[in-house]
Amino acid sequence: MTRGEKIAWIWVWSAMALFAAAAVFAAWHYSHLPLGYFRGFICSGPNGPVATSACERIAFDDQLPVGLRTTALRRLIDLSANDQPKVQIDRLTLLIELEAATPEDWNLRGLSYYSLHDYEKAAKDFEQAARLNNVVGVYWSNLGDAQIEIRKYKEAFDNYTTAMKNGNDTPEVLGNRGWASYQLGNYEKAAEDYARAIEQDPRHADNLNERGLVRHALGEYESALGDYDRALTLKPDNPIILTNRAITHVRIGNADKAREDLVRAIAADPNYEPARVEITWLLIEDGEPERALAELQALEHNGPLTISALEARSRAHLDLGHWQETIADVDRALALGATSNWPYDHRAKAKRGLGDYEGAIADLTVLIARDPKNIDLLATRAIVLQLAGRTQAALDEMNRAITDNNDPAYAYEIRSNIHLNAGQIQDALTDVRQSVTLTPQSPYSAAALGWTLLEDQKSAEAIRECSRSLTIRPTAGAYACRAIAELALQKTEAAQEDAYLALRLNKRLGLVYLALGRADLAQDRPERAMQRFSEALKFDIYERTELYMYRGDAEAALGHFESARSDYETARKFDTGLRRQVIDERLAKLPSQ
Repeated sequence: MTRGEKIAWIWVWSAMALFAAAAVFAAWHYSHLPLGYFRGFICSGPNGPVATSACERIAFDDQLPVGLRTTALRRLIDLSANDQPKVQIDRLTLLIELEAATPEDWNLRGLSYYSLHDYEKAAKDFEQAARLNNVVGVYWSNLGDAQIEIRKYKEAFDNYTTAMKNGNDTPEVLGNRGWASYQLGNYEKAAEDYARAIEQDPRHADNLNERGLVRHALGEYESALGDYDRALTLKPDNPIILTNRAITHVRIGNADKAREDLVRAIAADPNYEPARVEITWLLIEDGEPERALAELQALEHNGPLTISALEARSRAHLDLGHWQETIADVDRALALGATSNWPYDHRAKAKRGLGDYEGAIADLTVLIARDPKNIDLLATRAIVLQLAGRTQAALDEMNRAITDNNDPAYAYEIRSNIHLNAGQIQDALTDVRQSVTLTPQSPYSAAALGWTLLEDQKSAEAIRECSRSLTIRPTAGAYACRAIAELALQKTEAAQEDAYLALRLNKRLGLVYLALGRADLAQDRPERAMQRFSEALKFDIYERTELYMYRGDAEAALGHFESARSDYETARKFDTGLRRQVIDERLAKLPSQ
């Protein structure tokens, strides 16, 4: 064999070796292809577990061609349309990752996320579906539905509008756009959409119910009741509709009818929280906070209370003088993300009840930052500033209100009260008379003048001003004022009668129980007086100095001298100057320890 022939054979054998190696590699690397195509045949066969299993094996085999895997995925999606949403999401996600997804695939994954309440992801998928095919109205309406859930009401409104332009103008979409307008406060627009939706489908109970809410917001209460009535003929025991109707009944003063609806709603669904919360508020308004708490306790067995339920319970605790419990409810509501004003209002009152004046001032300051011209908040902070020993700061607060022309009549009245509590009676009289001059028909200014004259030991004039206040409009404060002025003139029977009239008007005003207790003391009933004073302590009462001082008198009358001494000393802590001398005199009269 020549040298050339040897070289040729070397090349031949080398080529054969390479071909053999390639053949072995190909046989190893592509050995699953025939099996994959065989499984593809089974995957496309009749529905059933065998087909599903074959499709699963193909879909998640990343060594198979994309076209084969895509076909298997689509078959899987068709086979398991009613499967668990998480399973569908996995399959659709793989289809998207393979860059083989259609707009409808994005829409289907969005629907799966929506069913799992993952509205942010649902919205993104619906948005992508709409971007890929912007003429399919249902993609836009689905996007609107998800945005409603994440409270993007303006975007939802716009997307429902686009859906309707693309042919999806069903009663559901019209109603949903109406709901977006309602949430945005555009009640007239909402009413227009609901009118069109109900015209298309007069038996759509949800749209009738929601139009009732819109009409309630517009102040059209009778029309709202009409919508709720029609909705209830379609869904007779629906707790949502019954509760909404109850709220409208409350607004127009039909408390009994509201209660009937709420009882029906709770009977239909004992765990429906809004109904229990509404009946709780009715009980609070009826002066029954204990029963209100019982209602919420029944609800709490089902899990943690929501912010709205915590608000109601916080208010019930507040009315009962449960200061620590009120603060605990407020803190829980804030931890849950409460953003409204009530937590700071309730907590400020509870902290004031506990004597934590700086804490109360801090919460009031939060509220005033949100509403700088709110004279009620400014007045409350001024009063608490004085209780905290900062009388000049309290006066400055009202000075600014007067200078800014921010309800000056009320500001003069509050500044008068601050002067009075500081023992500056003549300054107090000057201010309260200015308040009366500015608002001669205000029952509150007249009563405030009565209280100030009473402290100036002009009881007859005090009675005259308090009586004038009552002719303008009867208030519990004016009756209490006249009762205490009558006690100063030893007209005990008249005083007691006026105190009971005050109680009839307001059972949650601490000042009323103070007047009742003082009337009992004047009639030599110290034990009953003690009960009244204990009742007064359950409520938000500014007159704590006077309350503890007279409770000390009741304790002394009962021979409980150490308890009397404790009450007098507590009165001194609350006093800001008006009663210091009187308290010291009472302490001096007690038997020595």
